[in-house]
Amino acid sequence: MDIASKTVTFRELIEQVNNTIQSPDVGRLFAVIHLRGNQRKVTTEDIIIVNGDFPPTVGERIRLEKVLMVGGKDFSLIGRPLLSRNVVKVEATVIEKTLSNFRVSFNYLNGKNYKRFKGIKNCQHLLLLHQWKIIPSLIGYCCSSMKHSIVISNRMT
Repeated sequence: MDIASKTVTFRELIEQVNNTIQSPDVGRLFAVIHLRGNQRKVTTEDIIIVNGDFPPTVGERIRLEKVLMVGGKDFSLIGRPLLSRNVVKVEATVIEKTLSNFRVSFNYLNGKNYKRFKGIKNCQHLLLLHQWKIIPSLIGYCCSSMKHSIVISNRMT
């Protein structure tokens, strides 16, 4: 297979994925996001628990920009390592800030008469994912050089 035929096949693949995204029967989309050192596979209307200190306040809308992968039933967009901000937009709302369940920490040193009990409660934040947007016209632009992302389609003809 020569380079010209690979380029034509790649353009056809991008066109198929763009048509799939624009169709009303996309299905339920999923994304793999990177948030505070953890990767999570999420879908629309999911609630994510974020542990530790997190700056946004309750009711604030945030945009999750570290999207590693987006996919549906017929296609996948894989970032290398991240998808471009111009291709995918995932937004969430902070719905609650709370403390975790009470955990007991017990420290004991044998022969030193040292016994300590500590109660630990960590901060937890609940995020509701509510808005997804994939811009199909930019997928071909970002993928044409094959430096930023890979397109995979399950509907090959």
